[in-house]
Amino acid sequence: MKTINITLLSLTLSVGAAFADTNLATLKSHAEKVRSESKAIQDLLKSKTIDTQAIRQKVDATREGVTQMQQLIANLEANRPAWAERDPARWNDITNRVKILGAIHMNKDEVANQELSKRNLGVLRSHAMGVAERAEKLEAAFRDIERKLSVTP
Repeated sequence: MKTINITLLSLTLSVGAAFADTNLATLKSHAEKVRSESKAIQDLLKSKTIDTQAIRQKVDATREGVTQMQQLIANLEANRPAWAERDPARWNDITNRVKILGAIHMNKDEVANQELSKRNLGVLRSHAMGVAERAEKLEAAFRDIERKLSVTP
């Protein structure tokens, strides 16, 4: 009986760790997507001929990635992973970064929905650069947590 309990406990801990790793990998994947799409927007805006449809598609793809990160963080908030309980400062940092990324992206979204004039193109490029930088920092934070989890017994 004792062996069964220990086996069940080990299995439960393994499933919990796998769930945390899956969520981290998903968050990291969304951050990579947001960074990639934002850099693509920057590249599109450097072109002499502006493809507004392609820019809007990239903005939509970026919005989707940001929204998915926000939803996953909200879902994890109710049932925090073990690493978040062990390192609440890191968890707060990540949730705040995702919130800031969402706010910045919302501003970029508003600019992209306006007429794309010369002035707006510069503003949109700046927003895209800011979103890409913040997404890159989130990626690094997720990689750091994954690295710590793989070392932690």
